[in-house]
Amino acid sequence: MSETQPNLDELMTVEQFAAWQNCKPRWVRSRLPILPGVIRESRQHVRIHPRTYLAKRLGKMFAASVAVLLLLGAGQGMAAVSQDQMIRALIGEAGGESLQTQTAVAEVIRERVATYGSLRGVYGLHNPVVDKASPATWAKARKAFAASATSHLVPAGTLYFGGDRLDDGYFKSYRRVAHYGRVSFYQPSKL
Repeated sequence: MSETQPNLDELMTVEQFAAWQNCKPRWVRSRLPILPGVIRESRQHVRIHPRTYLAKRLGKMFAASVAVLLLLGAGQGMAAVSQDQMIRALIGEAGGESLQTQTAVAEVIRERVATYGSLRGVYGLHNPVVDKASPATWAKARKAFAASATSHLVPAGTLYFGGDRLDDGYFKSYRRVAHYGRVSFYQPSKL
């Protein structure tokens, strides 16, 4: 193994690995149970496979980078959720409600997509009723979704809604901020 360019398929001793990673051998030994690519040849002799270590380490770093980008809002510009998916979710959640109620629900769906980058927690997207919805229901939902881009029926930052009777127990620790038709809108209670 050369000093400048290690052979990534050659097993390294703890000392070689420490020199390669520019750290102390003691640090490496203390983390052997959690380091990827560690091969125990005996109780005293340990070798580390650098290619396995790098693959796992880079995979974790990539996942962490994506998570940070999403938390910082870089995912907001990505088209991870299509308009059609959001309209499907709207029909599944409030297809039988008035135009005003659907518009309020669409505002919350838009807010959830902007916040989370997905429709997680919105059951309506997979509601089997959506596939049976009439063209009139689809037209009304499209109209409500378009109106939700500029309407302000619910306070900014509202991420939760639920049916009046079905979700009462779930939202006990939340503050109701709006109510339209048979749907209430919630925000977390201030601590």
